[in-house]
Amino acid sequence: RGAVGRWAGDVVDVDRGVLRTLLELSRRPGSMIREYVGGRLAPYTSPAKYFLITAAVATLVYLQTGAAARVSAEVVGGAHGSGSAEDVAILESLRTLTELFNGYMNIAMALNIPVMAAATRLFFRRAGFNYA
Repeated sequence: RGAVGRWAGDVVDVDRGVLRTLLELSRRPGSMIREYVGGRLAPYTSPAKYFLITAAVATLVYLQTGAAARVSAEVVGGAHGSGSAEDVAILESLRTLTELFNGYMNIAMALNIPVMAAATRLFFRRAGFNYA
């Protein structure tokens, strides 16, 4: 296999630690993260793989439950205007923006990582960890 094939295989190989990572992050997140950062990697899934898996599951649930359509309808339906051409253009822009977000939700979540990293760095600076 080439480099891309090995990388793709690593990404989709979920045998190692996904459920354990989920359970430990739910029960004792601080301890689990300290263990991982301290070098105890074997029982856990890597953060990048865990993010990809959870982002895919969240997107699937979001789209399959109809939440995406409800959010779009709520955003566009909640914006009321006078019916002028400008209001119609704004409503169409809102519709386009929500459809774009629905289509690229994983990318939006990934772009949120630096924001979360900055926030956790601020909140956990005494501990010396940046959990994101």
